[in-house]
Amino acid sequence: MSSDSSDCEIDDVLDGWIVEKFLGRGAFGCVYQVVHEKTKQKEAMKIEKRLFGYDKLFFEIEVMKKLETFGAKRCCKCIAYGENRHFRYVVMTLMGMSVSEVLKSCENSLSIYEAMYIGMESLHAIEELHNVGFLHQDIKPQNFVFGLHSNSHILHIIDFGSAASFLLEDGSHRPKDDKKGFTGSYLYASAYAMSHSTLSRNDDIWSWFFMLIKLTVGKLPWTKLRGNSYTHTLLLNQQTKYHYMANPVEFLTDCPICYFKIMETVEEENFFAVPEYNAIQSILKEAMNAWTGKKSLRWLA
Repeated sequence: MSSDSSDCEIDDVLDGWIVEKFLGRGAFGCVYQVVHEKTKQKEAMKIEKRLFGYDKLFFEIEVMKKLETFGAKRCCKCIAYGENRHFRYVVMTLMGMSVSEVLKSCENSLSIYEAMYIGMESLHAIEELHNVGFLHQDIKPQNFVFGLHSNSHILHIIDFGSAASFLLEDGSHRPKDDKKGFTGSYLYASAYAMSHSTLSRNDDIWSWFFMLIKLTVGKLPWTKLRGNSYTHTLLLNQQTKYHYMANPVEFLTDCPICYFKIMETVEEENFFAVPEYNAIQSILKEAMNAWTGKKSLRWLA
């Protein structure tokens, strides 16, 4: 790719990395499989056009480097990064299928054991992110990917474009702010997130729990809920989520009994509290150990 190029194409070269394959597109850019000209090392490259100095990608790089510094295992490694007139880019670890792709490969129907396995792995990844002071704020199946080769059983968290630090410069927890815009997706965002308020670690955990239910039963009650405007849609989703949160028997129909314990644990948290990661992991681990059906993961077969 020349420094004058405004588009990325197969066989373009950027700082020694050859673009081999298009992998996916996001709100601000694209991800490609690349190979290094000299070492033949295959990785992923995320490229975003420069939009009036907006440095979202460089913030993502900051998060990745912080995770690596603290020895996190469930994230992509930042290998190289840079920019030219038109692009900012980061070269990072090449990964395998996302949870969304796994779901499609299993015909949108996971076994309860498979859903709980993904729940365990994804919660580990969220905990690592929280441990370095960041919220993800867009927890969903598309943002968790399995590794390759010896790491094919390990789930990694990706895409920190909506992430934010929950710590102030002095290390204290940031205060609540009711003037923040909505962050996340209608489907997985917490009910509280739809109040345009500052989020906390517990909002990530609610999103994770909604994702776990989706993986387990194949749908969420508010999947097709749409209002007559953006604001109305947010309000309807928020009201519906609060309804089901107040009625767990109705909400958790067809879910394992252990999900009631998980929901109770999540409900007990407040804005400043550290989520009970270990307690939730223990609930899932106990249920998985007691599982009498097949203990296999079809996407690893």
